[in-house]
Amino acid sequence: MSKTKIFVVYIGYLPAKNFGGPVISIGNLIEQCSDEFDFYVITYNHDHKDNTPFDIEHGVFVKYGNANVMYLAEDEFTSDKLVAAATEIKPDLIYHNGLYNYKQLICSINSSKKLNIPLIIAPRGELNDNAYKHKIYKKFFYIKALKLSGALKHCFFHSTSDDEKKSIIKRLSPKEENIHTIFNLPTVPKDYYTRNHTKQKNKNELRIVFISRIHPIKNLKFCFEALNDVKTEGVITFDIYGPKENEEYYNECMQQATLFPDQISVKYCGALKHDDIPEVLKKYQLFFLPTLNENYGHAIVEAMLADCPVLISDNTPWTSINDYQAGRAISLANKDDFVRVIEDFTSMEPDKYNNVIENLRNYAEAELKLVQTKEKYTGMFHQRAL
Repeated sequence: MSKTKIFVVYIGYLPAKNFGGPVISIGNLIEQCSDEFDFYVITYNHDHKDNTPFDIEHGVFVKYGNANVMYLAEDEFTSDKLVAAATEIKPDLIYHNGLYNYKQLICSINSSKKLNIPLIIAPRGELNDNAYKHKIYKKFFYIKALKLSGALKHCFFHSTSDDEKKSIIKRLSPKEENIHTIFNLPTVPKDYYTRNHTKQKNKNELRIVFISRIHPIKNLKFCFEALNDVKTEGVITFDIYGPKENEEYYNECMQQATLFPDQISVKYCGALKHDDIPEVLKKYQLFFLPTLNENYGHAIVEAMLADCPVLISDNTPWTSINDYQAGRAISLANKDDFVRVIEDFTSMEPDKYNNVIENLRNYAEAELKLVQTKEKYTGMFHQRAL
């Protein structure tokens, strides 16, 4: 019996590394569900803010991991091209990611209508309050036009959190039964279930890491502001990984490093390949991301699965980490609380630190529900496919 075919549409896909979480979400979904589905991806042939084409044949479907991928230049991405590709592979479902790339969205909608193929749209957090308020008027009128046109009338939606579901209902007004709420599938390290879950940690020493895009919404500047208020006799290193999506903002952040005392050092380490992130995280003792908005937060989950306690804002789905004493999720209005957590982790004894790691593993296993999440994805695709 042939597998159900899923036609995936998004502006970016592997080997891109600068598009952030959605590419990871889509890649993990394909990696973990390809035993039941055949995935065909159509995407741009370059990375975010880099027009250099990948060294991959484009314009035809080529194998990349567990997916068949067609890489296109932006001017090649048309409704006619999508319809031709869909006619070739005869998918049972179109799974469109993102909402604000009008050209791609209309291509998916037109292909769905012309070929009578069901369409699921995953907004990928773009409707959440903290993301929506950036260029709010432009987005308001764009969404109003979409709704008035009736283009979304027969679409289904995928939200990755209860908060995102509320945002979809608030802004697009679909029927609630047409929304599937399913968490993203995380990247699980191959040695997660077999390795020793302890880390070396000396008193009065702390290695902190930030892994994310260098962009105001990720709030790197807040990290510097908090570190500048830390009072400690210990030695703190703060390493930053991620693409410089906003060079001016990066320079503003690094300027603050000149104010730090000698015992706090800062280093920008460049962007990471996604496959390298788990091993890099193992070197650190605290993951710091005071983000303004995370629909999921792949880097947060990857830190947890790498036994790296997290210090995050409460603008993520992971605020219940406070209940497990496995890290902290704190309101950005309470900078002093962030400072105290850093000071506490710096002075923490090895035994207490490894108790936190044990709590973190218990939290991750309780909240991620890997098997159940995969079953929900297969259920959604089978329910909505032709």
